[in-house]
Amino acid sequence: MKLSEEQIKKIAESIDAGFTCYVNHDTGEIEETRENDDFDIFSDEDEEEYDEEFLESEPDWHKETRKELKEQMARIDSWERLIVIEKPDSSEDFRYMQDFVEELIPVPDKKTYLKALQSKGPFSNFNILIHDSEFLDDWYEFKTKKLIEFVREALEIE
Repeated sequence: MKLSEEQIKKIAESIDAGFTCYVNHDTGEIEETRENDDFDIFSDEDEEEYDEEFLESEPDWHKETRKELKEQMARIDSWERLIVIEKPDSSEDFRYMQDFVEELIPVPDKKTYLKALQSKGPFSNFNILIHDSEFLDDWYEFKTKKLIEFVREALEIE
């Protein structure tokens, strides 16, 4: 399987936005879904459990979206060799913040950031500090690089 740098970066950005990415190991085809989607994907048997009035009153766009998601999941289920890539867990996200502070925050500011990470609510503390600083663009670039590394590891690409 060969994916372009652009595809790998797209997967990294997608998982950062809360999507789960599915990669067909044989073809390199990529599909993404949002795990907490507001649309129920239910089988034909499940549909029988729903009140007929409910199904008839469902907006067309909702029916169409549900149908598209159902088709997408059927496509994904048909793949023989599948790689599923989800957002790193919170401990990995925390490590990214720590690494960023250690590697890129200048000494005069480092103590403030380290204290924020060691206090209750480290994620919100860090976000408040970083969004009100000159380091925001550096943080986004750093995090994207880390997520690209994460995706490469998941895909077993050197």
